[in-house]
Amino acid sequence: MIEPLNDILWVVPEDAKTAGGIVLANYEVTIGKVEHAGPGRLFRTADGIWSREPLTVKPGHRVAFSPNAGQERKVNGVKYLVMREADIHAILHPDADAAPTENRKGWGM
Repeated sequence: MIEPLNDILWVVPEDAKTAGGIVLANYEVTIGKVEHAGPGRLFRTADGIWSREPLTVKPGHRVAFSPNAGQERKVNGVKYLVMREADIHAILHPDADAAPTENRKGWGM
């Protein structure tokens, strides 16, 4: 069993595939599924008391991250990327791959 500490995440990277399902070789993977997440970032408040900030990212979330984020680890034949929550750029919801329903002309317009 893997039990990460603080704001550490264990992410299983997805294979880079085309729309037709062809796996792309030598392609930087930047999407994965969070398998294990720590309890949150530990910090000291202004009055000197230690507190914990819970993570936004939870196990099961599909996330986007930078190509050079994390360190590769292999446990029981499964390849993981171990990274901090700050390395995550976005949580990808199931409808994230769908095309936008409206034509947006600019930010906030």
